[in-house]
Parts: sequence; C-alpha cells; structure tokens
Amino acid sequence: HTSGLGRPTNDTYVSDTWKSCLSHEESINVVLHASQQYFNASTHFMDKQMQLARTCLQLVQPPIEMLQEELNLIAILSLLDDFKFDLLPAQLRACEDKLKLMRNAIDAKPDNYRRKKKVDKLLSLLKIQNIPGEDGVIDFYEISIFLAEKAYSVEDRR
Repeated sequence: HTSGLGRPTNDTYVSDTWKSCLSHEESINVVLHASQQYFNASTHFMDKQMQLARTCLQLVQPPIEMLQEELNLIAILSLLDDFKFDLLPAQLRACEDKLKLMRNAIDAKPDNYRRKKKVDKLLSLLKIQNIPGEDGVIDFYEISIFLAEKAYSVEDRR
C-alpha cells in the first residue's frame, strides 16, 4: 500500500525509518534533555514551557525510570501549587533538603496539614517513606510529628 505521494503507509515503514535515525538510547537522551531544558526554563507548572516538558516526556511509553523522575518533578510542582507554595521549577530541581521543602509546603497555608491525601502524595513523590530499614523512615516520622504539632498549635483535635 502506498499513499498518494508514493510512500508506504504501513506502520512498519514509519517505525523502521525513525529507528534508522536514532538509537533507542539516543532518542531517550534527546527526550530527557529537551524536557529538562523546558522544565528549567519554565516559571510555573502551568506555563507553556512546562507543557512542552510534559509532552516530551510522554513521547516514550511506558516511561523509563529517569523519565518518570522528571514527570514526578512536574507532579511535585502541581502539588506545591495546590499547597499555595511558590517555587520555581529550577529551584525544585536544585533542592536537596526534601524535609525542609515538605515543611515549607505545609506551612504555606494554615490548613495544609489537614490535606492528608495530598500530603501523602507529596511524601511519596519526594521519596519520604515509612518503610522500616530504609533511609526515608526518619524523615517520614519527622513530617508526621510536624503535622501533629501543626494540628496541636491550632487546637485541631480531629
């Protein structure tokens, strides 16, 4: 089968053509680099640059771990926005103190400590885990104590 332009129209032709241009590893590297550039150039998780970063990352399905980590950064920015905590994407990428980031997000609004599902999601994306024997366990308990202290400070006994 050919198109009106004399080219084969089956999927094999298209995939074989693209395979000859870039190896799988090279295409992943291009996608990763482009998405990181768009991410770092964005000013907010909803701006056009961030949308381009997300689109790049969605080109590879299912996403491999390094691409999923970039998607997780975008999801973290979305949650931080929900908590009304402003942080530039490049600042998030450079952030090494996940515990401080988590505390700042919870502190951004007086009732953020009550948003259990979002707090849990942010804990998960930041890899602050409650798994005995793993490094994240102490951080998880510190956040749990912080949440309890926030509730106590506003006399929330629920």
